[in-house]
Amino acid sequence: MIGEKEKFMSGRDTEEEAVYREMARVAAAETVINKTDLIRINIWDFANDPYAKKEIAADEAEVKKRQGDFDNDIEHLSAAEVATVEKRKKISEAVEVIVCEGAENREWFGADAHSVRTSEYDDIKNGVDLVIEFENEDEQPEHLALSIDITTTGDTAILERKMKRCRERIKDHRDENRCQRVKYFQSPKTDYKGPLIGIAPVVVGLSGENAFELLELRAQSIRLGGNKAISAEHKKQIRENEEKLNEHPVQVIFLQQILWQLEKYLNLLDKKDERDQAFYEKIDNVVNAIYAALNEKKNIDTTELEKDKSHQKIKELAAP
Repeated sequence: MIGEKEKFMSGRDTEEEAVYREMARVAAAETVINKTDLIRINIWDFANDPYAKKEIAADEAEVKKRQGDFDNDIEHLSAAEVATVEKRKKISEAVEVIVCEGAENREWFGADAHSVRTSEYDDIKNGVDLVIEFENEDEQPEHLALSIDITTTGDTAILERKMKRCRERIKDHRDENRCQRVKYFQSPKTDYKGPLIGIAPVVVGLSGENAFELLELRAQSIRLGGNKAISAEHKKQIRENEEKLNEHPVQVIFLQQILWQLEKYLNLLDKKDERDQAFYEKIDNVVNAIYAALNEKKNIDTTELEKDKSHQKIKELAAP
């Protein structure tokens, strides 16, 4: 029989382990964020091409205001609660970096897909973390506005709000002021520089433990690779980690989530209506690109990740 002292000591050890795990995850997130080459778009790179400096300054001021509003919103929280909010922000940003690297360097979204991290302005104002650009040999490239949701608490309310907002922007695609847009965009493959107006927005999501596994895998490779004298054992570990990331089932999970949402959007549009036809065709082109990517990844086993709570929620919300 376990005595009260043993219960207390056992509980304390568990709590200490939990604190250590959280510290390790934040450290891993910081490693991924600080060491990536894929930085956010700088809005001042668009000065006079195509935006006036005065307009960019106004956008920068809006970002600072919204960041200040956020700080005021969490002012009433305890120090521990503020730390939790900051931790979630770092982890979400780190996963965003990993997804961007996956799209750009690992062909997670297909061989013809490229990724761009949006500016802080488009992240805060337009709710877009990444833009995925799909090359098209015969036409202009197609684009997808990606929002990433990492659910660390099991509460999917934010995920639901994001998906509702995406559906509303699909319905409002004819209205230039209400449709999905990204103001600051520079194509990684063409010379286009400017806004993207009327593109399809989607959300990809992952629950905490699965996100942490991805995060720690990437962070370990970065840390080992940063050693001046890398041992043979560490080189082997880096290779193994990179192979795991290249073939990670999360890429198929995200492709499935995107596909569910895009097919729902096609059902919301009337392809016979001239006002919907062009937008319908854009989305349909991306759907074809997603199917092509999924066909390339048929051998990746997603059995375990199929159980992910965020994945299941997206499937439910995107159902016809």
